[in-house]
Formats: sequence, structure tokens, C-alpha cells
Amino acid sequence: MDSPFGPSRASDLGAEAREIMVGLLMSHGQRELLAAHVFGSALRLAPTLDEKMLLAEQALEELEHFEAVSALYAELTHGSDLHAAVADVAQLPPPTSWSELAVAQFLLCRAETFQLAEYRGSSCRRYAEIIDKLEAQEQEHAHAGEATLEKVCRESPLDRASLDGHVARWLRISLGLFMPIDRRREARAVTLGLRGRGSTEAMQAFVDRIRADLSRYGLSIRGES
Repeated sequence: MDSPFGPSRASDLGAEAREIMVGLLMSHGQRELLAAHVFGSALRLAPTLDEKMLLAEQALEELEHFEAVSALYAELTHGSDLHAAVADVAQLPPPTSWSELAVAQFLLCRAETFQLAEYRGSSCRRYAEIIDKLEAQEQEHAHAGEATLEKVCRESPLDRASLDGHVARWLRISLGLFMPIDRRREARAVTLGLRGRGSTEAMQAFVDRIRADLSRYGLSIRGES
């Protein structure tokens, strides 16, 4: 399948930056493939045809994003298969209800927008170009997740305890996706300009934002009032 993001080009990265980029691309690939699996598995849960169509479209776009990242990964690793490297994300149990899907979509997509923001203007020019092209779609996914969660909360006002439980599960998963493959090299990634700031700072900004957003829907992070 031809990628909408165009062919991969040779990188001018030095040896150290190249090795760090491989880890960053593995993390990115995990996130995109996980989202594709979550959205695809939720088709049976969607209550309307329009919502099924939207999920199918989003799953395809996540796979296209994965394809673009995979192409750069293969270039930097002389042909290694990113799908094989991160395929174990398929083992994560998917949402089992439409309300859980709403929470998962909201948190995963919002987390991804925070992740991508760290790579705007990356010193890996090919990666920066990929980020520029897929960021708008990920923002659309985040808006769709917000709309779905808002609708679920409006139509299920008495199910807040269950929804808070879903928040706890998918927040834990989302935060785990902020963690770098190689923590020891994260500081070097910032120094080399491959990303904007460390994962801990990005993760805290994400938590602060979703805490405020969840409160609008009468939801909270478990353990917080």
C-alpha cells in the first residue's frame, strides 16, 4: 500500500542520533498500532452506522500513520520490520463497552497530540516532516474522542463510577505510552534536538490538561476529588 506521506529519504543523522531515533520510532509505532487495534476492535460496539464508519476511518488513518513511521524506521535500521518489533500491543484487552471505548479514545488520542507536539521541528528532518503531515489528523481524532465522551456522559449520567473506572484503566495505559524505550538516552534526545522536552514534563502537562477536561464531564482521576 502506498503511504500518503510519501517515500522515506536517507537521513543525515549521526550514529548516536540515529540509534536514539530508532527508540523514538518504536515508541511512536506502539502508539499508532495500539490506537488502530482499539478503534478496529470497537466497530462491534458502535451503536450507529455513522459511528462505525468514523471508527473505521480513524483505524485506517492510524495504520497509515504507522506505515509512515515504519518506513523511516526501516530506513534507519537497514530494513527492520517495525510491525514485528511492536506487534505485542495487540495483546492488550480492548474496550468491552461503548462507554469504555469513549474513555479510551478520549485519553489515547489526547495523549498522542501531546506526544506529537514534542517532535515539531525535530532535528531529524524526515521525522519532523512526518509529524507535520499527521498532526492535523490526530487533532481530529482527539476532537472526535471528546465529542464521543461528552455524548456518553450526557446519556449515561448515573454511570459515573463505571466511567471513572474506565478512566483509571486507560489513563494508566496512556501514561505508559509516554515512557521512552531507553530512559538513559532521553536527555540526549532533548540535547540533540530530536524532541522538545523529557517524557516526565510532557506527561505532567497531559495529566494537567485531561484533569481539567474530565471535570467538565463530571469525571475524575481515581483518588482525586
